[in-house]
Amino acid sequence: MNVVFFCFKASECLNILLRVFVNLTHGDSNWAQGFIANEFAVGLIVRLISSLSSTEDEEHSDVSQRSAASSASPSSSHHQQQHAWDRQCLALGLLTNLVQSVPRFKNVLRRTSRSFF
Repeated sequence: MNVVFFCFKASECLNILLRVFVNLTHGDSNWAQGFIANEFAVGLIVRLISSLSSTEDEEHSDVSQRSAASSASPSSSHHQQQHAWDRQCLALGLLTNLVQSVPRFKNVLRRTSRSFF
């Protein structure tokens, strides 16, 4: 088994986990409060939402990454991009559920920043 296979499986697991969290927090303030009680939850959501755009920026700016990406099969690259979009949509759905279920979460989110360096 190679590293690409394990990364792909990890990506699938993360997407499944996000689907579960989206379902659990939908209209359930207890689950939403439990989720944001974790000190890493807000950072995780922000990182997941912003990771797709930062990954695209890095690919456009780094020549070596572009050449490596071109050597990968088109279907594999397309599949990875599809998983990244799914993950971003799920993270946005989770964020929406949290903002709607826990009013104070809006203030926590306003104070949240992410370093892009």
